[in-house]
Amino acid sequence: MVDKALVWLVSDVGSLVLGTAGLLVVLFGRLFAPPSFDNDIESMAEETRLNLLAILACGAVLSNGLAKVDINTVTAETAVLTGTRFKDPIVLVSSKNDKTNTLGRKMTWLIRALLTATSAESAVVLEQQFLLMPKEQEATPNENHHVWHVLGFGGIISGKLRSSVLADDFVRDQEAPLVLMKGDKTSILNRMAKRPQGEDETYLPNLPTLPGRFEFDSFLPSNTQAALLLPIMALDLGDGHSGLKVLVLGSNQARSFTPKDIAWCRAAVGCLRKDN
Repeated sequence: MVDKALVWLVSDVGSLVLGTAGLLVVLFGRLFAPPSFDNDIESMAEETRLNLLAILACGAVLSNGLAKVDINTVTAETAVLTGTRFKDPIVLVSSKNDKTNTLGRKMTWLIRALLTATSAESAVVLEQQFLLMPKEQEATPNENHHVWHVLGFGGIISGKLRSSVLADDFVRDQEAPLVLMKGDKTSILNRMAKRPQGEDETYLPNLPTLPGRFEFDSFLPSNTQAALLLPIMALDLGDGHSGLKVLVLGSNQARSFTPKDIAWCRAAVGCLRKDN
């Protein structure tokens, strides 16, 4: 019985009740206290100090209760993503050497783990690769000088990516990454590549409201509601792959990636980055 009482006292409800009750007691004490006809300044000052201390104590208890209250925000509606669901992750990295073979296994683990542990419904790993240009153009590189490849994916993907994969038969031979799109059509991905070392993630909590959302239609379902982009850094695989690698997660609900989800994704990607 005593344990239950103590638990209730330190709970959010107990703190709110005690704090409110204390403030009410102080208020009614001041309102209904009998008037003092003797002008004892010291006693009045002492009473005022006690009332202030009581108000501060009750306010602290009340603040503790408010801090413990779980505030449930209004959640957005869940959309039914239009695309093809792949039960198992598909990795399109060449397996001709041990380094890329190891990377393929780690990418499979990463995609499966994030689809299971977070609100993500889609996961795509992209790589930025620069094109060989004539010498007169090398001095003035621009966004037309690179393309984005698909290195792997899982969950629900767009019909365009599914058609490209099946048409080129990458699922069976896995000999080369799929060329997805040119750099002049990927402004959001390009901004990630321009950051110092590409260390920060990019969170797009309400993707349908963004003008640049169409660049994700090549690999994510067209009605994806939220997207989270996490850099995996530039890895030298010894097979011509040298650009920035980015993991793109898509969700069927706006603002669905919580700070805890983002921290978990960052830690999971960090494991892959650290091992390479």
